[in-house]
Amino acid sequence: MKARQIGFTLIELMVVMVLIAIASAVVSLSLRDPMATQLEHEAARLVALLESARTEARASGLPASWEPRTEQGAADGFRFIGLPASSELPSRWLSEGVTADVPGARAVVLGPEPPLSRPPFGARGFTLIEVLVALTIVAITLGAGIKAAGALTNNALRLAEVSAAQWCADNQLTSLRLSGLTPPIGNSDFTCKQLGRDYKGTLAVRPTPNPLFMRVEAQLFDEAGGQILSLLTIMRK
Repeated sequence: MKARQIGFTLIELMVVMVLIAIASAVVSLSLRDPMATQLEHEAARLVALLESARTEARASGLPASWEPRTEQGAADGFRFIGLPASSELPSRWLSEGVTADVPGARAVVLGPEPPLSRPPFGARGFTLIEVLVALTIVAITLGAGIKAAGALTNNALRLAEVSAAQWCADNQLTSLRLSGLTPPIGNSDFTCKQLGRDYKGTLAVRPTPNPLFMRVEAQLFDEAGGQILSLLTIMRK
């Protein structure tokens, strides 16, 4: 009898993969570039300033623009042009060494019209058919994933069953060889227990054209009577 082998289950492998993904995400966040974080803060602050300046330009009806300062030695990093004197918007970056550029233009026009067109009231959204199509695609994708996971589980169970049955057949044929006895021609039944399951088997002995040898076949069946595997060998009388 072979020693019982215990491997990892599918659930254990999935738990390990989830833990590895979480650990990788934590490490990637901890190793994040501080310069990138600084630029994100500057960008968020600039968006808020541009929105505030656009609101003032629309309220006052004055043409306004935002212009970055790229000259060497300039004290200010940018400036707002055309806003009332009462406007006290900042003109410097939060950190040293930060610069900005407007590709293809000198400045960004802020008003009196908004820099980005907003969808009008009652703009068209997704129709019911489009939503249903999207949900159908998602359902098909999820169904395919669940089916693939189920097939993987079934394959793992089938592999364990076939391996246990092969151990039973190997043990039966090896015991027959070690006994030194010549089995009679015909069929005989035997049972075997592997991995906590009981298997039923049939040992079929048949003659061969050579009278010195015989054909021995070990067949293993499951609880429903279906054949799991058949192992064939030639033995000397």
